[in-house]
Amino acid sequence: MTLLHTTAAALVPEMQVRAHPVSTLSLPGKGGQEDYNTLAMVSIYNLESNIGRFDTLLAILLLLSAQGIYLLDGPLAGLLMGAGAEGKEENYVI
Repeated sequence: MTLLHTTAAALVPEMQVRAHPVSTLSLPGKGGQEDYNTLAMVSIYNLESNIGRFDTLLAILLLLSAQGIYLLDGPLAGLLMGAGAEGKEENYVI
């Protein structure tokens, strides 16, 4: 599980870098008279790559949480789980 945790820890800074506003990269042209670079494609690319990273990060966090619940099942068998961990549909807000 250490490798999963390390991977998750590496994904977060990558996502933070990609979340930086692209508008700060816009450079004026023609002697400062024009600056109409929208950089929309760069923004879309960054968003798409962050969505992929987020999916991976979420999967890792769910796997680590499930492993933690599994390992604590024996020693904490008498204790009740929280409402969200019970897996009942009425506990989820939609």
